[in-house]
Amino acid sequence: MLAHFVLDGRIYIGAGWGERTQWYQNILADPRITAQARGPAFGAVARLVTDDEELRRLYWHLRKKGPLWLWKRSLASWDIRDEVEDFVAKKGRIPFLRLDPLSECPQPPLRPDLLWVWPALAIAAVAAYALLR
Repeated sequence: MLAHFVLDGRIYIGAGWGERTQWYQNILADPRITAQARGPAFGAVARLVTDDEELRRLYWHLRKKGPLWLWKRSLASWDIRDEVEDFVAKKGRIPFLRLDPLSECPQPPLRPDLLWVWPALAIAAVAAYALLR
């Protein structure tokens, strides 16, 4: 699972743990991705946001989106002041990617990986019933 947000009709994702996250390294190796968020899978090219004006819009959008204390704490952990110009000046600290749609998916979407949960819950319920009897 990956947090994402929509701004001006475009989907963005942020590497909250920075460049060391594996998914971010994978995207750097091949920016053509298959993504899915509350709907059908779609193909996209993930592009690093480097444009200062686009970063300013991201700053204001994210600052308004969630609890302000959490936003400030997150920025402080990256040694970024809660000021738009400092956010832009230190743009390399928290990489943001924009997903630009492709006409087709580069890879078929994966099957949901939580199908095992229902049988596991059924087995746990039967075991709990047997123990409580």
